[in-house]
Amino acid sequence: MNYIAETTFSIPVGWALGSFMGMATLVGGLGRIIYGILMLRIQALEKDVARLSRGCGMVNCHWRMTSAPNLTQTETTI
Repeated sequence: MNYIAETTFSIPVGWALGSFMGMATLVGGLGRIIYGILMLRIQALEKDVARLSRGCGMVNCHWRMTSAPNLTQTETTI
């Protein structure tokens, strides 16, 4: 029982706060990177949708003859 009491240690407050801030900075940086990558991908998909909405180029193109759905005010497109 005395062995447990003799082997205690303490962590300095500055070290604990520094570790916490380092981890928070790391997580925030990774979040910004992931967000940036996803936004680039969304922009690329928007360009693809705009390109594909013009149709396939044939005279009898199904997509050119199909009208786009009317969106209400609550619905948005990405």
